Amino acid sequence: MGRSWTPRLTKHDGEGWHLHYRDGDEELPRVLAAVISVGTSLHLVTRGMDRLTRCAAEPCTRVVVDVTRNGRQRYCSVRCANRAAVRRHRARG
Repeated sequence: MGRSWTPRLTKHDGEGWHLHYRDGDEELPRVLAAVISVGTSLHLVTRGMDRLTRCAAEPCTRVVVDVTRNGRQRYCSVRCANRAAVRRHRARG
């Protein structure tokens, strides 16, 4: 088993503070896992857990990460939003 990965807050070379997600010799799958997990964590910490929901379109079960300013994103994609709108329209008529 490989060494454990931990993000590190660093400051060097005259740059501002930033996170290091990997050592220089990490393989791509581990780097992607690190970046995705830290990005998701930062999003949820800054925006709130209510920004992570399931798509409102039936029968879709995908996850929606709401990145809108007003916090009103309900669908995982434009496709699901359009399908839901068509269903509502048909249900009225």
